[in-house]
Amino acid sequence: MCSSDLLLIQTLVMFGNIIGRSAYFQVEADRHHGNEFVVLVGKTSKARKGTSWGRVSRLFREAEEQWVDERIQSGASSGEGIIWAIRDPIHKQERVKEKGEAPRYEQVEADPGIEDKRLLVYEPEYANVLKQTERQGNTLSAVLRQAWDGGDRPLRTMTKNSLARATGAHVTLVGHITAEELRRYLTETET
Repeated sequence: MCSSDLLLIQTLVMFGNIIGRSAYFQVEADRHHGNEFVVLVGKTSKARKGTSWGRVSRLFREAEEQWVDERIQSGASSGEGIIWAIRDPIHKQERVKEKGEAPRYEQVEADPGIEDKRLLVYEPEYANVLKQTERQGNTLSAVLRQAWDGGDRPLRTMTKNSLARATGAHVTLVGHITAEELRRYLTETET
């Protein structure tokens, strides 16, 4: 793959994320948004994966600096972490007892959530993501697949300690990996 292809592919993924869920292509009852996932495979320091990322991200920084600073994140290690990065507000019931009255419960906002539901997961060492998916009980792979499907259902995991969910999520992914690492860490499920 030549460097102009790397530039184009990463530009398309970043553009698809920056426009969010505002644009889509209708197929039957399904809306297909621009939430693309791409993993670029090439030799370390020879394939120009990182160099091309730098050029494209500089272009988008000029267009929307805040999006680059806040909505491009790395270090994906669990599905719960992905959801937390684009979570809805979290509410909880809080016990209120006033003098001389029976206790009552009020709903309070425990966490304001994240208003901007766009998230571009950039993993310059995508082998780390593949290693995380092998950990027993890790939900990263399932949440990423659900995010790629991009339907109208909120992203969430059904664990008692993670009440976060993300409605209207718009997740894209750019990963870089060598061919050797890809062969070593890619399982049949991830393929």
